[in-house]
Amino acid sequence: AVVVHQLIYLFIHYDREYEIIFKDVILRSILIVVPAVIVFYSLFIIHIQLLPYVGDGDLFMTDEFRARLLLPSGAHQPEFAGIQPLGLTNALSELISTMHEVNINLRATHPFQSYWYQWILIQCKPVLYWQKLRAGYGMWIYCVGNAASWLFSAFFGIFGFIVISLLGASVRFRLAFNPQYLEQNPNSFSTCLHEALERHWWHALLFWVGYLGNYLPYAMIPRAVWNYHYIPALIFAFMLCGVIAQILLETLEKYDCIWYNILKSFFVVVMLSVTSCFLYLAPWTYALPMSDLLNSDRFLFDSWLFRG
Repeated sequence: AVVVHQLIYLFIHYDREYEIIFKDVILRSILIVVPAVIVFYSLFIIHIQLLPYVGDGDLFMTDEFRARLLLPSGAHQPEFAGIQPLGLTNALSELISTMHEVNINLRATHPFQSYWYQWILIQCKPVLYWQKLRAGYGMWIYCVGNAASWLFSAFFGIFGFIVISLLGASVRFRLAFNPQYLEQNPNSFSTCLHEALERHWWHALLFWVGYLGNYLPYAMIPRAVWNYHYIPALIFAFMLCGVIAQILLETLEKYDCIWYNILKSFFVVVMLSVTSCFLYLAPWTYALPMSDLLNSDRFLFDSWLFRG
């Protein structure tokens, strides 16, 4: 998603010779890829160096890898005394490849798992982290999304981008047959929208691509996933909402002050809804004591319920 983002940025902002553009693409690619690779491998190296001990996942590794692991006492494992342990580079390579292979072939299920297509409309199960139960009441901690902001990001952000893009395309289609259309209708909705899209559509596209880049790969992941895997994509969706809001505000401010004020009122309603939803679900966030009935009421959708 980041690479596509940069390519689109270059396409938007550059009107220079191809040789200069090519050099800039190479430079930007290096600035993106090299730090990412350094951070990725550095974290694994630190992990291997600081935690060289046996663990539950050892059975997935080769004997040569396990020979480098230490017991909690700091001693080497006697059963691998005659085996040459892997060096850091080979151990790092085996660790990363084994983690990928095991995860991609993992078929175990989980009671709170969800599927990628359930995330966008928050039909995914909340993830129970902790609970303390008493007779008639209890305390719970769930990983759960704010339904109001989640749904707003989907309809106003993700689907909204598609709608305004189609509206912008229809204006372009008219211009293809009548180049003076905007000049002939300077105060029309189409003209006002076209001007706002000219300023902000490419920025919205960058966020939309970032959203898809963090969301669609989960369609190809067969193992169990949970609602919190949607958070990176959700952040892009929220930023996309901001750009679309700017486009609509600029359009309606010039087109019709009544609709402009209606839109601002709508945003106030959205903020109140998000705040109310946060307060309603706060007992799940902060483990506030509540009755079993109040706990059950907070399962806002049937898909949130656990059916064991």
